[in-house]
Amino acid sequence: MTDTSHIPLLTKNFARPAVECASSRFFNERQVADLLGVTTRTLQRWRVTGEGPAWVRIGVRLIRYAETDVAAWKERHTYAHRAAELAGGANG
Repeated sequence: MTDTSHIPLLTKNFARPAVECASSRFFNERQVADLLGVTTRTLQRWRVTGEGPAWVRIGVRLIRYAETDVAAWKERHTYAHRAAELAGGANG
């Protein structure tokens, strides 16, 4: 019988760390939703409408967000005041 004691048990509440890549860290949908304070359903809708951060599809079902893309999206959507947002000016 094979010894599996070295394999960690995965549970429903197991928090997976962000995936590391050569140039960027990648986050899953839940991690980005938590970071932005939105639901995963909002992220799914944003992927359809093009409103949210850039994302990467890995395989058929796996969606990941590069840390740099999420940071850039947040920067583009940060305004000093409402007038700056309405004027289309980035960051005030």
